[in-house]
Amino acid sequence: MNFVKEETTGLHSALYFHCDNCDKTVVLSSDHPSKQKDVNKSVVWGYLNTVQKAGKEKKQHAIDKVNLTVVDRKEIPYITVIVNGGWSKP
Repeated sequence: MNFVKEETTGLHSALYFHCDNCDKTVVLSSDHPSKQKDVNKSVVWGYLNTVQKAGKEKKQHAIDKVNLTVVDRKEIPYITVIVNGGWSKP
């Protein structure tokens, strides 16, 4: 299998490989061709997936450290967030 080329459209990539033995070309895509979304939707879904994964990791960390508070008789995990208020001013 030899790499032939890469075609990109926005954030979508298609990698082309060619097999010299069977003389076939295979295309590997970063997204299923029939389900391609516009670039903006793909970026948003990717970002949301990353944020959701990070949130689950932070929740588990809070549970492991026994950072829990009680709300309506339910234990809720929490983390401390420190911000510096460093917003840029126009």
